[in-house]
Amino acid sequence: MFKRLIMLLSLCFIMVSAVYAQAEADSVYTFRFKAGDDMFYTPWSENEMELERLEQCVEKYKNPIIDGSMPLRVNGYCTTGSDEAGCLRIAAIRSNRVKSELIMRCGLREECFITRNHASDGEYVTVQMVVPAAASDETPDTQPEEAVESTDEQPVSQE
Repeated sequence: MFKRLIMLLSLCFIMVSAVYAQAEADSVYTFRFKAGDDMFYTPWSENEMELERLEQCVEKYKNPIIDGSMPLRVNGYCTTGSDEAGCLRIAAIRSNRVKSELIMRCGLREECFITRNHASDGEYVTVQMVVPAAASDETPDTQPEEAVESTDEQPVSQE
């Protein structure tokens, strides 16, 4: 009976570790915006805490982000514009505000981002960081052995 209990606890530990490792490998950070407003208020809706979490992750993988092998994917969303073009314009401004904050705080460049904006789903911006499995086990400030899978997407600067 004792051996079965130990075995069960060991399996639970392994499963929890695997779930935690997956969460680290693909992290999404969400920043909320007031409806109809394009200003990025860090103290509003826990944006500051989310920004601090993102900063820690960026610092950990800064070299691969800077060299372009691990781009940050920024998606801006807006539904409160007067029409689709207005929503996309507000979403683009919001995306740029979040990127500017990261550029100022972490020393990144525009080339570190892949940006897409959407006239749907709400009033927020997400920043996604995909960490290759080989990189998640490495020490900070080392370049991963594998790069993020290649895409046809190019960094977009929308101003």
